[in-house]
Amino acid sequence: MPPIEVVRRITVGGATTDWGAWSGSIVFWSLYFLVFYLFGSSVMLLFRRRWLDVEKVPFPYVIATHEIITAFSGESKPERTKSLFVIGFLIALVYEFQIMMTYLFPWWPDVLAFRGTPVEDTSPQGCVCLFSNHPIASAIVWFPGYSKNILPFFIYYLAPLEVLFTVWVFQIIIMVLAQIAYTMGYYTGVFNMGSACRVRAWGGFEISPLYGPP
Repeated sequence: MPPIEVVRRITVGGATTDWGAWSGSIVFWSLYFLVFYLFGSSVMLLFRRRWLDVEKVPFPYVIATHEIITAFSGESKPERTKSLFVIGFLIALVYEFQIMMTYLFPWWPDVLAFRGTPVEDTSPQGCVCLFSNHPIASAIVWFPGYSKNILPFFIYYLAPLEVLFTVWVFQIIIMVLAQIAYTMGYYTGVFNMGSACRVRAWGGFEISPLYGPP
């Protein structure tokens, strides 16, 4: 980030932009989004063959939107398919309505614990951070948390089974290896941190199973 004096000019205006002071931040965030774009593109390549070559899906990104349009366009479809679509739509609507009301009104019952509990916290996106006193976080070295956001689970249904299976297998392998490494003396103090600190290495790179040795 630029010096505090340069940042303060944003709040008052009327000053010439100090491109030299802002260049570092501009370069960082430009590369940040570029790297994630490349990462996302590489992930989509894993799905490309299954979607386009095997299943012949013309536009996999718009499958959900296409189903909504066809459901209300009057095209003839099996009654069972329509019923399942309506049920799924209502479940998602009720789920998101509950989340919206939880954040808008403090008196609304927090059924999904989006306001947090004594052992975990939930971000607005649904990512759950386990505190160090959580039963799972206090026993398993590498448990990055979980998500209450149902949208990723719907997207995973579009992923090939072999890709999903590979992710599961390697996740379990990493968890086992991290547990073994802890018994060998690595990641000292890891149980004093929550799951988000372990994933992002906020307590130090050596303590995080994702970044630290071995």
